[in-house]
Amino acid sequence: RALRADGVIVWMLATDTGLAWEAPRIERALHEASLPTLMLTSQPQTLSAEALTEIAQFRSALEVR
Repeated sequence: RALRADGVIVWMLATDTGLAWEAPRIERALHEASLPTLMLTSQPQTLSAEALTEIAQFRSALEVR
């Protein structure tokens, strides 16, 4: 909130297995803060076309708000 973010993208690499346990807590905290959130967990190190599409859709949804 202090940063006045319109939304949050959480990007977790597939190799960050320790962080995966934190994803539900992070998502819950962002939801409770009423921040739109795109959770991209278990992602490869390189950006996939699917992830890029999800990010573009998320951004478009934020613009409508």
